[in-house]
Amino acid sequence: MKQWLVLLTAFAFIFSACDEKKDPISPENVPTVPVITIKGPNTQSTDTKAQQIKYVAQTMNGLQGLFGYIQDFPPDQNGNTFTWVGGDDTYSETITATLNANGTFTWTVTLNGNDGSTTYNNFVYLRGIVGADGSFGEWTFYYENTTNISWVFEVNKAANGVVTASTLFYYSDGTLETKQEIVNNPDDSGEYRLYYTTGTTNVLRYKAIWAANGSGTWEEYATDGTTVTQSGNWN
Repeated sequence: MKQWLVLLTAFAFIFSACDEKKDPISPENVPTVPVITIKGPNTQSTDTKAQQIKYVAQTMNGLQGLFGYIQDFPPDQNGNTFTWVGGDDTYSETITATLNANGTFTWTVTLNGNDGSTTYNNFVYLRGIVGADGSFGEWTFYYENTTNISWVFEVNKAANGVVTASTLFYYSDGTLETKQEIVNNPDDSGEYRLYYTTGTTNVLRYKAIWAANGSGTWEEYATDGTTVTQSGNWN
């Protein structure tokens, strides 16, 4: 998670430093990344479990702001592809957003050159896809200078208003390590689940459920995914 924070800070600096005045493009034609708000329990409780879930939700919301800062910088447009480029003579970062036939946008972040410590050659650091109606997004990050998936962030808002968001973390060999998921219901109740992978099976190791008023319960599970080892609640 630290890696994307460092990269985004660099993006913001490079683009602000290298911005050139261009002819404005009609705002309605410039791709944006809709934000689907993700919430933890609506409680003022200082309970550690409740606060941890709220932190995860905040982090997921932050992930959806990946490209918010580039809205201030007009892109180059070539047909259905919009491109932002920042950098200098030795290092560049290129962001593209391509409008697909079904109305979705595909986003990529590509690195080239040497950033002072690492050399890149058309390294695709990130790929993403956003729904035409803003109802879903999926972002895939890759291990440095490889095509191996490092982690994935997914968010979806169903027609009934239920929001589901998850992060999936992978080992460098492509094996899923952990998955965490938040579900938000329209009445502000929700659920958090954490899975660890054993072989090819996702095993539930922790679950928390909260009511509309923010009070909740939690359980931790043994490696079988069913035996409760600890439990508690918050108000």
